[in-house]
Amino acid sequence: MKLVGDKVYLQSPKVADAERILVIINDQKVRPMLGIKNQPKRNLQDERKWIRRQATRRRLKEAFNLLIIEKETDKIVGMCGLHYDKYHKKADIGISIAPKFWNKKYGREAITMLLCCCFKKLELDLVIAQAYDFNDRSKSLLDALGFNHDATLRKCCLKKDGSRCSLNHFSITKEEHKSKCSDIVKEAECQQ
Repeated sequence: MKLVGDKVYLQSPKVADAERILVIINDQKVRPMLGIKNQPKRNLQDERKWIRRQATRRRLKEAFNLLIIEKETDKIVGMCGLHYDKYHKKADIGISIAPKFWNKKYGREAITMLLCCCFKKLELDLVIAQAYDFNDRSKSLLDALGFNHDATLRKCCLKKDGSRCSLNHFSITKEEHKSKCSDIVKEAECQQ
């Protein structure tokens, strides 16, 4: 799958991308946002297995995990993806961007392309996202893209230091997306 925007394009990871993905996944600023700070850092073998599993999940039409690649340089700047439920016509989406690429609007463009794919190509009715209470950047992005803040699960996640944090749940429907659609990506080019 490939989605093409103005500043970035999204494409499925290849085993050859494993080392570049590890740099992002194991970054100390990124790991807490993904909820994996307490887990051991991933190694090259783990990452290659993960990439192979993603290819299987794509074929089974369960999930798409995509690299976010800067068009100008072809550098991997992050990852995003969706896990979808065909029966209920909904998807859960997520994103991570390497810190040196924060504040460049790459996340906004990537999520906008994912939404276009969810609602136009996959014909889903609902997209769901989550953000920890300390992840102001993600909460602001979801709000700016028209997601509704549906609920906060208070103190539901245990942090490495023993303290607890809350998890915010957001959603956007197909109808809401149509009325709040951004001009960032005129039309996402979805290729299977």
